[in-house]
Amino acid sequence: MQNQSRRTVLRVAAWSVPAVTVVAAAPAFAASTTRQLSVQVTRYSVVNDPASADYRLDVLVSGPMPATPRIQWLAGETGVHSLFENSSNLTPIVADYTDQALWSLSGTSFWLRDGLNQTAVGSCSIELYDGGTRLEVLSVVYDGTLPAQPPPL
Repeated sequence: MQNQSRRTVLRVAAWSVPAVTVVAAAPAFAASTTRQLSVQVTRYSVVNDPASADYRLDVLVSGPMPATPRIQWLAGETGVHSLFENSSNLTPIVADYTDQALWSLSGTSFWLRDGLNQTAVGSCSIELYDGGTRLEVLSVVYDGTLPAQPPPL
């Protein structure tokens, strides 16, 4: 074993501490990729039923796409919702279309139509997954103040 001066020991320690700090900080920086779900909500009038509402949700996923993108829709209220239409790039995995649905997604945008029975007020959440790992949750509130448009033909 060699005799080392205090100065040598301190110099080695001074060089090793920043290296450890940089290595520890790198994974946190790498994991901070931003992903964002954004939604535009359109309200359609329901023919012969002014108490009900039909909402179309156009959703955009910006940022890096997950390797296995999945979208889950969850109704905010049980027994009020009825998903009745969605874009063709959503492939059903699990779907009862009244309380929840899970799809695989191809592409970076999609749309859903959520019909509310006997009300224009409600909520839902849209969740982005990578396989079985939830990455983001987007809460959507239907407050009933959005002007209703005639449904598309």
